[in-house]
Amino acid sequence: MLNTLHQYIGCSIEHEGQTCELIEILEAEQSLVFVCRDAAPVLQANQHGEAGRHAPQTYTVPLLSAIGQELHPVARQIFPATLHAELLASLLHTKSL
Repeated sequence: MLNTLHQYIGCSIEHEGQTCELIEILEAEQSLVFVCRDAAPVLQANQHGEAGRHAPQTYTVPLLSAIGQELHPVARQIFPATLHAELLASLLHTKSL
């Protein structure tokens, strides 16, 4: 199921007054990664934790809400309602394994 979600990479949502674009779906972590291109760039650390370059701010959002039995509100916003039930069932099944 998560493989079929990759077609939504590039879709945008409005979050806290900023336009954020879905740039990655992390299957193992069951998370979405967004970049907010309207936000001021942040200082990005390199692999050693040293200040590197300025880069757009990214956010990682889990597919499941903190409650764990429903989709995260951001996931419900980015994916069509016709996929919500199937996606939730797939995530809960994977979580129980």
